[in-house]
Amino acid sequence: DQMATDYNIDARRVYAAGISMGGGSTAALALALPDKIAAAGLVSGGSSVLLDVPIPRPMTVVMTGGSKERVILPIDRNTVPGMLATADWLVEQYNCDPDPVLTEWDDPVVDPRTSITRYAWSGGIYGTEVVVYAIWNGGHCWPGGLQYAVPSEIGWVSQHIDALDEMWPFFEKQRMPIEVDIDIKPGDVNSVNLKSKGRIPVAILTTEDFDATEVDTETVRFGPGLARPAHYAVKDVDDDGDLDMILHFRTQETGIQADDTSATLTGVSFIDGAFFGSDAIVIVP
Repeated sequence: DQMATDYNIDARRVYAAGISMGGGSTAALALALPDKIAAAGLVSGGSSVLLDVPIPRPMTVVMTGGSKERVILPIDRNTVPGMLATADWLVEQYNCDPDPVLTEWDDPVVDPRTSITRYAWSGGIYGTEVVVYAIWNGGHCWPGGLQYAVPSEIGWVSQHIDALDEMWPFFEKQRMPIEVDIDIKPGDVNSVNLKSKGRIPVAILTTEDFDATEVDTETVRFGPGLARPAHYAVKDVDDDGDLDMILHFRTQETGIQADDTSATLTGVSFIDGAFFGSDAIVIVP
């Protein structure tokens, strides 16, 4: 807040990262300040803070840890299973693609002591991703950093990657979501028949501050069931002379319940980044 007051920073693009207790603090920030932190990076600590805890807002999380942790007891503790358990929890909440993309670093010339596997789940709400860097035979360290103490005390510092260089490409795609105007069933009273086998049209409206034609339709999700659009088109929905985006969702995939009075749509714009919008609905018998 102070930086935003004193300098011309983009408050939608504030990120947190830390190592060891700093990783734990970063996880705590992600939970406590979801309206401030756009993405989080946890290095050699903090992943357990996020496990089995409802995340206030989906955000990209990058976790890095070794299989022979020698600072956090017990000695030679393998942190990889814990990170993967947290990743599974986040992937389910974010509705990411269930199968991660795997990348390996195992060059004995670069580093004969460690190897790395990256697990990357993408396609989550707001385009979020969950990423785990498993440092095999790695210790309590910032990958790419100095071997700041003898291996018997901290384990090996992997040199295959630099943690910051790896985190940044995931971070820079993320911005705090903005609210946009949507219109469920344009021209209708927003009535939803839960027994219908048809589709619900939802318009994302272009305004002075938001160009709906730049929406990445692959990222759009609607309703509690996070339905994906079955069809979409660009047209002037509200007759204001601007092109809007109208998407159609299968009613049975939306997850809307009988006591719901509103529904929310989320997505990512190629220009404006993450966005969300809500509109009232009326459930009909």
